[in-house]
Amino acid sequence: MVDAVAGGAPRDIAVLSYGEGPHLLGDFSGSPEETRRALGKLKPCGDYSAATIDAVNYALHMLERRRPPYRRAILLVSETRDHGSRAKLDEVVAELGVSDTVIYTMAFSPLMGEITEGFRSGKKPAFEPAYTSSKPAPNPAPQSEAEKEEDSEPAYTEHAPLLELPPQIMAIVNALRKDASAEIASLAGGEHFTFSSQKSFDAGLLKISNQIHNYYLLSFKPPPGTLSVHDLRVRVEGHPDAVIQTRRSYWSGVSRGGQ
Repeated sequence: MVDAVAGGAPRDIAVLSYGEGPHLLGDFSGSPEETRRALGKLKPCGDYSAATIDAVNYALHMLERRRPPYRRAILLVSETRDHGSRAKLDEVVAELGVSDTVIYTMAFSPLMGEITEGFRSGKKPAFEPAYTSSKPAPNPAPQSEAEKEEDSEPAYTEHAPLLELPPQIMAIVNALRKDASAEIASLAGGEHFTFSSQKSFDAGLLKISNQIHNYYLLSFKPPPGTLSVHDLRVRVEGHPDAVIQTRRSYWSGVSRGGQ
């Protein structure tokens, strides 16, 4: 699988797994044997979290610190939705908007997998919700005046209200919440695939391996402007019907490392 995607050219590959948080199974290595050894460490994460956005953010920073001389790409195999990420979504949008890393995503529905397995075995699927709702609390005991005064203190949140973000960024943030894997691929200029079987998984990887070695790298320097996200449209002159796969936005004005 990895050989098909990476091809025969020199490469460095790292392997991450994640549940509640990312876990480095194998650091960057050009050895196919090291990559196979890292993939052999894959196992169920033991929880029902799927912090996809946190894992992608971690992988982006790994690539940024390393600055490999090769094209930078992430292959994300995940659920469609994110469960439990703690990263600030607007900051992740900014990071994706300035990174030259292309991200391809392969997504599955864990709910559909449980249903299919249940039909095959003849057993009723046992579902575990990603988020559990607590039972209604009983009527509270009467509070003293001191307790009432303490409860009246204003509540402070770690993040600024999302309503303060520009509408364009709010639209991206909402899309990340709805289908994280598809939106991440769109923001990073990759492509999103879904799979429900080994056959559809292999077919998606084949398309990725064809695309990742057959694209042009174009760059430009935007004029100085405000710190914001901007739409990006690419077209081929004389071919209005051409199907073009590019990132659909970029972030201008972000300073990296104090530069």
